Amino acid sequence: MALESFVSGVSAWAFVLLAADISHYVQAGSQTQVLSGLAHLPIILGLLLASLPEDTENASKRRCLSGCFCLKSPIFRALVTLYLGIISIPRCIKFNYKLNFLNPIEKLCEAFHVLWPTVAALLVLSGLVNLLVALARCCGRCRCCFKGKRSIADHKDD
Repeated sequence: MALESFVSGVSAWAFVLLAADISHYVQAGSQTQVLSGLAHLPIILGLLLASLPEDTENASKRRCLSGCFCLKSPIFRALVTLYLGIISIPRCIKFNYKLNFLNPIEKLCEAFHVLWPTVAALLVLSGLVNLLVALARCCGRCRCCFKGKRSIADHKDD
């Protein structure tokens, strides 16, 4: 649960930073960057809603998870987190001249210049940790199946 709360917080920052980048791209007239950013906003929003803690039962989370059943899978959420972190790396290292700018949020103060590198690093690390945890849980369930327990009813004694 703590990992999911962490991912939802980092996803919220990624959403805000990407929206700020999109506003910069709109002002600069870079249509391909705007479209690429707009394509990733729903992915980040879906991850954000799916990663909300279990005690946060609201209509948005239920609607999101019912519309996209794959977001219920911890392995899928970990892979999406890892993907978002990896695609953020070129932006945080200012890979080329199109990515070498400060968005409106980063311009607020000098300390905000490291927001993209921080968010990218946290997304990659949390994606890797969540993937390891999800795989460990999956392997733990498989070991139970090897012990002859085939259904959920067989696990009630554990």
